[in-house]
Amino acid sequence: MNQNIFQDGIKHLLTVEPEFKRFVPNHDIDFFLRPDGFAGICALIIEQQISVAAANSIKAKVFLLMNEVCAKDFLNLSDNDLRKAGLSRPKINYLKGVAVKNCRENLILKIWRKWKMSKHKNICAS
Repeated sequence: MNQNIFQDGIKHLLTVEPEFKRFVPNHDIDFFLRPDGFAGICALIIEQQISVAAANSIKAKVFLLMNEVCAKDFLNLSDNDLRKAGLSRPKINYLKGVAVKNCRENLILKIWRKWKMSKHKNICAS
């Protein structure tokens, strides 16, 4: 989501129910934006941690291990380096599976774009 999609949703809500106006924030909202493709999926998986601080720390360490945050570079990382960065074995296995699939079929980018478009359509159509 971004500010434009949010504003479209607010416009729609106000046409349906003008009383929602009192709930609309009078300041910009800082949306959690993620990059497209493998980097975005990787961030989402890593962010499923006990705390935001832990997730941000682990994500920064993992991303620093790569020249470019992409499936190919991720697959070149050793499990030991990923464990040292703070990833659990299940997350390493899951991310490696996603990375392999991404390299083979470039599937993640297609799914990510479809998901972003469906979210935008759902907000505007609701």
